[in-house]
Amino acid sequence: MQARIKLQQNVFAPASNDEVAAESPAAAIENSAIERLAPHLIPRITSAWGTWRLHGFLSRVTMMDRPAREGFPPEVAQELFALFLLNKELAGVPDFRDISL
Repeated sequence: MQARIKLQQNVFAPASNDEVAAESPAAAIENSAIERLAPHLIPRITSAWGTWRLHGFLSRVTMMDRPAREGFPPEVAQELFALFLLNKELAGVPDFRDISL
């Protein structure tokens, strides 16, 4: 399965066949809010792209678990959430509603 992404108005969106491949989000992150305002996240995102490991990392980094933190600027949070959703699909992470107990 090869998904394709591109950055459109600070949001990662499905790209047409002649645009950036999602094998690595590095090209899509270029000139993004993540690159400008949270560049320390890029190595973790690119090294774990398409894996459950990135799903866990993005889950942890976007949750406010320490009161002293201010959180990400809205445009960074929006891009991280879009990457979270795309990576979830690429990595085959099931939706919790699809898991029967």
